[in-house]
Amino acid sequence: MSQEYDNAAEQYKEQRSKVSRLKKRISRSAGFREYKKILENAKLTVEKMKRLKARSRRLINRLEQIEPSGWKDFMRISNVIHESRALDINTHLIFPLGETAAAIRGENELWLAMVLRNKVLVDLKPPQLAGVCASLVSEGIKVRPWRDNNYIYEPSDTVVDVVNFLEEQRSSLIKLQEKHEVEISCCLDVQFSGMVEAWASGLSWKEMMMECAMDEGDLARLLRRTIDLLAQIPKLPDIDPTLQRSAAAAADIMDRPPISELAG
Repeated sequence: MSQEYDNAAEQYKEQRSKVSRLKKRISRSAGFREYKKILENAKLTVEKMKRLKARSRRLINRLEQIEPSGWKDFMRISNVIHESRALDINTHLIFPLGETAAAIRGENELWLAMVLRNKVLVDLKPPQLAGVCASLVSEGIKVRPWRDNNYIYEPSDTVVDVVNFLEEQRSSLIKLQEKHEVEISCCLDVQFSGMVEAWASGLSWKEMMMECAMDEGDLARLLRRTIDLLAQIPKLPDIDPTLQRSAAAAADIMDRPPISELAG
């Protein structure tokens, strides 16, 4: 047993010596030296890539901090305009919707252009058109809840139906804006349309304000805003001539004292 152990130990030593000599031969060979260089270069490359990635992240963060927010907003709005078929941002071709929107003054020109180009408005009478236009500019107008037994004139069924019809178009635009992180109001509120419709129908200021739930200043501002929008319609490109005539008639009817005495 002892002799076998000694033989095994001797063979083990010989094998270790052979392995050691082989390692030395390999380490001295040109191929091994080239292999070591490749490994070292690969390690350096990996480390360099890590440093470059870290630097890239720092630069991106810095650019995001110094990049004007106005440019980001511009690009987001441009994408909305592009997808709504108002403007091709690649060829800079302006479509009819874009031409109308470009000529409008308002909070959300694209939304206003979409509404005013909708054929559902063409057959409306001037007071009804005024009521619909009021729903587009009534943001910020409120009732005064501290008064008892007050009221607001209700809009006609026709105005309510048109506003309800436009709601689907509004929802589509809001979804498109949300997709591109654009936060611009798309006002469509029929709550005060009846008051504007009543004024456009010839009701007197005294009759309008009798036990009215609206503040005089709020109502005056709403009427003035509506007149300003109506007055733009006859000058807008690619708008139905019938609608333009109705808008002009509604603006003329509404622009009377005391509203006509206010600055536009």
